[in-house]
Amino acid sequence: MSFSAKEAMHQQQADEDHLYAIFFGHASMQPDIEKIYDHLMKLPLEKRYKDVLTKVHASHSRMPKLAMILFALWLCPELKLEKGSNPARSEPFLANIQRACMDMLKGKHLSLQDFVVHTLTDYIVTPKA
Repeated sequence: MSFSAKEAMHQQQADEDHLYAIFFGHASMQPDIEKIYDHLMKLPLEKRYKDVLTKVHASHSRMPKLAMILFALWLCPELKLEKGSNPARSEPFLANIQRACMDMLKGKHLSLQDFVVHTLTDYIVTPKA
């Protein structure tokens, strides 16, 4: 398979799957980050948590923003961040997102990057119909 054919295949997947598109840089994640940030800032969180959210919101780094999206998929289902995603991929992924996030909180991953890469790999290898 040629490079251009492979890129076309990835682009088609991104066009058909919102989460795939933001996870792998085919679409801007900023609208989702804004939605998550606005939602969480309305909650009665401690200042230190709001400070972290503000730092991630203002950051240009992808890893903390991807982690924010992954945790929001679990903790803020009312935001429906998975809307526009391939149900064959997103539904099994969402069924296991709590476990993935809890693994991070329990220290299974040595870094935020390890958590994000491992969890996004789970999204890719989730069985598709």
